[in-house]
Amino acid sequence: MDDGAPAQSMISLEGNFDKLWGGFGGAPKFPNSANLEFLLSHHHRTNNGVALEMLERTLTRMAGGGIYDHIGGGFARYSTDQQWLVPHFEKMLYDNAQLISVYLKAFLVTRKELYFLTAKESLEYALREMVAPSGGFYSAQDADSEGVEGKFFVWTENELDGLLEENSALFKKAFGVTKEGNWEHSNVLWRVASYEDLARDFAITEAELHTRLETAKMLVYFARERRVKPGLDDKILASWNGLMLSALALAGRSMGGRAPKYRAAAERLADFLQSQISSTDDAGRTRLSHTHKNGVSKITGMLEDYALVGLGFLELYRTTFSKAHLEFARSLSQTILELFPDANGGFFDTPSDGEALIVRPKSYFDSAMPSGNGATAQLLIQLARLTGDASLEDEAATIVKQMLEVMTRQPTGFGSLNAALEHHLSVPREIAVIGGDPAAMLEVLNRRFLPHTAIVAAAGDAYLPVLEGRGAIDGKATAYVCENLACQLPVTAAHELERLLETP
Repeated sequence: MDDGAPAQSMISLEGNFDKLWGGFGGAPKFPNSANLEFLLSHHHRTNNGVALEMLERTLTRMAGGGIYDHIGGGFARYSTDQQWLVPHFEKMLYDNAQLISVYLKAFLVTRKELYFLTAKESLEYALREMVAPSGGFYSAQDADSEGVEGKFFVWTENELDGLLEENSALFKKAFGVTKEGNWEHSNVLWRVASYEDLARDFAITEAELHTRLETAKMLVYFARERRVKPGLDDKILASWNGLMLSALALAGRSMGGRAPKYRAAAERLADFLQSQISSTDDAGRTRLSHTHKNGVSKITGMLEDYALVGLGFLELYRTTFSKAHLEFARSLSQTILELFPDANGGFFDTPSDGEALIVRPKSYFDSAMPSGNGATAQLLIQLARLTGDASLEDEAATIVKQMLEVMTRQPTGFGSLNAALEHHLSVPREIAVIGGDPAAMLEVLNRRFLPHTAIVAAAGDAYLPVLEGRGAIDGKATAYVCENLACQLPVTAAHELERLLETP
C-alpha cells in the first residue's frame, strides 16, 4: 500500500466538507470523531495543511455551538441543523469519550486554549455526571426532563435577566440570547462573539471579561442544578468504557497539573474493567462481557469490546508504563485472533463460541463509534510496533486491503480504517527512556502528539525490543530515539531530547 489511498480519501473528504461550519454533510450533523482522528493522523504523517484546517474549523465550530453544553460541559449526540446550534440533547458516553481525545490531541498539535478547556470541561462533566461508584461509566443522559426535550438545558431571556442582573447583558451577548429565542421560544446557548469583540464592545479587558463570564456561568449552573435532571441510562458498556479509558489515560499524561486526577480515574476504570467485565475461560483466554449493571456482567463480548478496551489499555500503558496494562491489551488481541477471525479475511463481530447466528456480521463501516474491524486494525498495529510482532501488523494490513477501494470512495464511513492505514504507512519510530528519574524526559514527550511512535520507559527491564541491549548512562535517565530499532546516539538531558524530536 502507498500514499495514494489516504490522498484520495482526503480529496473525497474535502468534497463533503462544510467549509463554513465544519463537519461533513448537512443537517442533521454528527461529530464523526473517527474522521477527525484520521485528519489528525494524516496531518501528522504528511503535514497536510488542509487536513489541519478541516479539523480546526470543525472543532472550533462545535465547541462554540449549541451541541456543546457551555454551562456543564460535554457534547450532545448530534446537531439538528448545519450550524451545530440546536442539538438532540441526549449526551452519549461514546461521543464525549472520543471528542475528549480528539480535543486533547488537537491541543497538543496547536496549543490552542479553546481545545484544552473544551476537553477539561467535558472530562469534568463525565466525572461528575456519568461515573458509577464502581469506577465504570454510565452510557447516556436522556434528552428529556419532565417529558420535554431539552427543558433542562434551555433558557428564556427573562430567566437570565432575573438570575444574572448586572452580568446579564454580557452573558446574553456572549451566548446569543434573545427575547424571541433561537429554538421553540427559548435559547440554546452558543458562542456567537469572540472574547476580543466582547471585551471591546463592553469596554473591559479580556481578563475582566473572563471573570465576569465565569461568574455568570456558575450562577446559571447552580440555577440549572435545581431543575429536574434528564434521566440516566445506567448500564455500563465495555466498548464505550474502553473509549473513556483512552480519553482519561491521554488526559492523565497531557494535562499538566490536572493530570493526576484523570490518571487516577483511568486506573480506577481499568481496575473495574479487569475485575468486573473480564474473566478467564477454560482455555486460559481473557474474555469480556458486553454490559454490566447492578453488579452483574452479561452478554458475550463483541469484537468492538475487545478492540476498544484493548486500545484503552494501550493508552494507559503509554501513561503509566505498567507492564500489566500492556499484557492485558495483548491478551485481548490474542482472544480476537483466536475467536473472531474470518477465513476470508477480517474479523466477525461475534466470537466463534458465541450465540449461533444465521449470518455472523462483520463491521467495517463506522457508525458514531469506530467499526469493530477499524478498531481491531489500530490495536494490532500499535501492538506490533510496541512488541516487534510483525504478524500482528500483517493481520491489520489484511483488514485494510480488503476495504481499500471503498474507503477511498466513501471515506466519511471509514475514518477508523483510514487512521489505521496512516499508522501502517508511517515509518516505524521508537523512543525508549531508561533509568534514572524519567520525569523531565517524559514531560517532553507528553506535550507532543506522537501517534505513530512506540514509546516505552523502563529501568533496566529488557522486555520490549527497543529496550534490548540499551541501558542508562551514568545512572541518568537516558533517551533513545530510533527508527526501525536503529537508534541515534542516546541523550541524557530533556533539552537534548527536544532537539532530536525537532530534527526532521
